[in-house]
Amino acid sequence: MGSIEVRDGKVFINGTPEIIISGEVHYYRLKKEEWQDRLSKLKEAGLNAVASYIPWLCHEEEEGIFDFGQERENLDVEEFIRLCRDNGLYFIGRPGPFIMAEMKNEGIPYWVAERYPGLVPTGWDHRTAPTKTLDYLAPDFLACVDKWYAKIMPVLERHLITKGGNVIACQLDNEIGMLSWVSNTPDLTDVTVAGFEDWLRKNWGEEELERRYPFWNGLPDVRRKAYEQPGEGYALELHRDLGFYMRRRYAEYAAVLKDMAEKYGVRDIPFLINIHGTGGGRGYTFPVGISQLMEAYGQSDSFWAGSDIYLSGLRLENVQDLYLIHCYMEAVNRQNMPLASFEFQSGEADYDESGNGRLDIADADFTARMCIAQGNRLINHYLFTGGRNMLLKKPRKDGNNRIAITGERHGFTAPVNPEGKLSYTYDRIRRNARVLLAGSSFLGDMREERDNVRVGFIPDYFMTEYCYPGSGREKAMVEELSRRRIGSGWNTFTKMLLQNHYAFGGVNLQEDGDWTEEKGVLFLFSADYMDEKVQKRLADFAENGGSLLLCGRMPVMDMEGRPCRILADRTGIHVATELDEGKLPSLSVQPEGIWGEYAEVRVGEAETFTAEGAEVFLRAAVDGGACGLIKKTGKGKTAILSAPYIGNRPGIRRLMEYLGASCRLSEDAEYGGVFLDINGNERGEKYLHILNLDFFAKECGIWYNGEALFESRKIRLGAREGLLLPLCLKIEGVKILYSTAEILEAGPGKLTFRLSQREDVIVLEGTKLGISGDDCRIEEKEEKTYIYSLRDARCGEETLEISCGPGKDMR
Repeated sequence: MGSIEVRDGKVFINGTPEIIISGEVHYYRLKKEEWQDRLSKLKEAGLNAVASYIPWLCHEEEEGIFDFGQERENLDVEEFIRLCRDNGLYFIGRPGPFIMAEMKNEGIPYWVAERYPGLVPTGWDHRTAPTKTLDYLAPDFLACVDKWYAKIMPVLERHLITKGGNVIACQLDNEIGMLSWVSNTPDLTDVTVAGFEDWLRKNWGEEELERRYPFWNGLPDVRRKAYEQPGEGYALELHRDLGFYMRRRYAEYAAVLKDMAEKYGVRDIPFLINIHGTGGGRGYTFPVGISQLMEAYGQSDSFWAGSDIYLSGLRLENVQDLYLIHCYMEAVNRQNMPLASFEFQSGEADYDESGNGRLDIADADFTARMCIAQGNRLINHYLFTGGRNMLLKKPRKDGNNRIAITGERHGFTAPVNPEGKLSYTYDRIRRNARVLLAGSSFLGDMREERDNVRVGFIPDYFMTEYCYPGSGREKAMVEELSRRRIGSGWNTFTKMLLQNHYAFGGVNLQEDGDWTEEKGVLFLFSADYMDEKVQKRLADFAENGGSLLLCGRMPVMDMEGRPCRILADRTGIHVATELDEGKLPSLSVQPEGIWGEYAEVRVGEAETFTAEGAEVFLRAAVDGGACGLIKKTGKGKTAILSAPYIGNRPGIRRLMEYLGASCRLSEDAEYGGVFLDINGNERGEKYLHILNLDFFAKECGIWYNGEALFESRKIRLGAREGLLLPLCLKIEGVKILYSTAEILEAGPGKLTFRLSQREDVIVLEGTKLGISGDDCRIEEKEEKTYIYSLRDARCGEETLEISCGPGKDMR
């Protein structure tokens, strides 16, 4: 019998740390006779797992009549799981109840809402929700779900890894809360309102509620209307309370689904929670999903959270989006939970099949590499194979009567299209999976090596999924938060940190912790609003010896709009004036001090400050007001940068070093555009991640802790090329000191490398190792064995296989 454990930031399968690279294959969108072909292509691509939604809509289209292959053979999900097992593939089940997946009714059978119309929520102004959402915790809905789980969970249970099978995880629902967010429609059903009022009583007590809400002692109908049409006097209080309650409600829903699954035998595997939020090719709104669901997946070690990443490629313009997504996820994760991506955009993205939006072959490759570098231990290529949407048995008179909104063909941009043809993206995905899984047992046991820098995450800055359209106060706050939580801090400052190769994690500023005693640099994107407790913690951090850097505003209000200047008072930094290009069309800022050598730059806005004894590094040109300064605070420092200054890579590094930040990695590529990260374990073994984010080739030297890597050899990076290079990696008695080529395969007596340079070099510790290979030159010197390739990787895909002498096992 097997096991899977998620702990210590790793995934252990049968006791061994592993990386899982899965592909989404929708069995119900394929003919049964096509299953093996698609699984063969998935295996050939190097993947080791299959994931699939299990659509309730298809399996119980009519109430009480279940079809698991009895009528439509392609609905035999159990046979599909067996076939995955026979192909040596793990299986991840995603049985909903909501699955989205472009399914009509979000994958919920139509009969559920038709039989129980009260499940359909109303929101602001008592308007019916425009999306196909339902009241998650309504007893009628949960009773229906229980019957569905009673049928599907035993199928998964029979094939659990703990019982000798291949099912390693079960996702509960999908993107919980997303439908309410995108429609700005809080669920205000009778069930929800009753639960909300119970929560209010427990949280505030009757006396405080009477002060907080003037309608509290009114009749139920009066209170209901007050929630649906909040007045200006309490709109921000309701915004906060409703957001907090919905977090708790989503957590309760996840717990109920977990209990149901366990009741029907599915246990001792991770229950997955898929976080939504990317949009328009950017990650700006992804933390909204984190804010909604952090209590759902943070309540128990049974849950494992993963991202839903649709960035339309990883480029220099959005590389910081993915990095920050991971930092913010980590900030609220339980300490033992590794990162994961349960929907990882794969394929072409040419959704209208006209060539519009077509992705580069490197996009999925780069995203996977960064995910692994930052600690993702499961990524699921979505979709990996396309298929066809079958017809519903009961006519819906909706225009085509199919199960999904995408027409007949579905997933036509996937690496394997609906007809089974390979996309131009397939080969690069195959190469990526081979490289990552060749080092799976090593990478799976490593962690990202971090510098003494952290980004602060304020979940409540992203608690903006609901905003009553009739409230000016609420709208003003949501607009302020939405603007400040990204802006130049996200798009420019963070990108410059990554271009300087700072590696950092995230910290939840809404929680007490040891972080307030740390001595590194903590940066965050700040707004006019900030909770009183968060302001106190930040002041504590600086006074205890840390360096605090605010990118944005000095907060002057709490999260309910009341005056709150705790951070300003304790740091001695106070707002003086606010400048913007509306009144000053050529508003500019002038660097000085540690930035004195840089040029004046036009900006869109600047908040200036008074701060006695502060060191100024940026001033408004119009009045000399300080908009970038550093001030001693207790044993530490507080810095603020309020103007959206340009991407000054050396200037940002100088500022960070002045604040006490150190950086392990550096390179000298002439035009930048290189991403570097390093993973390591307790044995000193490492993997170096390199991405050339530009569309032109470059070369650079690379340094680690001030020492030149690769014995000062320059590394050539092709256009949009990624490398994963081993350093001090011991493989069954043979130690690779470094290699400019990627390991593609390790097996008894041999290693296969993917070459990357005009002349690659692989250096092993020791001599007389019995190494041999074709198309290479082998030299032994200074107690090292040098293997030089004779194939020029610039001419195309080239590999090198080397063998060791008798008795050497190089796995």
